[in-house]
Amino acid sequence: MNGVVAENQLTFEMLLNPSVLNPEDEARLSAQALQIYRLFKIAERMRQVLTTSDLAQIGRQYNARINEVRHALVKVGLMIDESRGKGGNNYYRVVPLEQSTFWSEKVVKKGLEYKWL
Repeated sequence: MNGVVAENQLTFEMLLNPSVLNPEDEARLSAQALQIYRLFKIAERMRQVLTTSDLAQIGRQYNARINEVRHALVKVGLMIDESRGKGGNNYYRVVPLEQSTFWSEKVVKKGLEYKWL
């Protein structure tokens, strides 16, 4: 991991502080999203990816929680990428924004406006 990503993760960790004093802070994530983010950090350290099955253990609405984490990550130059797996068990990992296929295919190519930049 390069110094920029490490620094970004430190910033992101501060954004995910569940005890923020300002309740209107948009970067504050739900407890489940924070659990998912922590799971991504563990997977990254172990050089592994997460699966749909891993994330579904935290909550049924794991896609919504992933989206919340993506909202915070994009602000620090990171993104969660997704790739298709067998039997609907997809694979997820955190990557730098410029290397993200999710970002390039779903946002840039389709011209979607990401309101949270």
